[in-house]
Amino acid sequence: MALTSKASRFFELADQREFAVCQAINRSVRFRPILGYFRVVSRLGDGWFWYALILSLPFYAGDYGPALALQMALTGLTCTLTYKALKRWLIRERPFISFPVINCATPPLDRYSFP
Repeated sequence: MALTSKASRFFELADQREFAVCQAINRSVRFRPILGYFRVVSRLGDGWFWYALILSLPFYAGDYGPALALQMALTGLTCTLTYKALKRWLIRERPFISFPVINCATPPLDRYSFP
């Protein structure tokens, strides 16, 4: 079996499994508390919470605060650059675009999903 067909089969299986998980989660967001939870988690991941935490560390983490803030900022920058590069390179649609039966419960920041 060629390497590309093995890779193709792997991604096909991954998509099927992801679809099943996304469908189950999507059914659960019909309940308001669960929808609220996912909205909060989504917003926390947008960055504002992390920026505030990094800026507060020098004031609340004692002598280690500035070093921790710098480490978090550099780690965040590295991860963001890697994330953006992978998204641009892999160009993977979000599940609600690929699978019309999945409803978008919270507006996404951008069109493409992370790998």
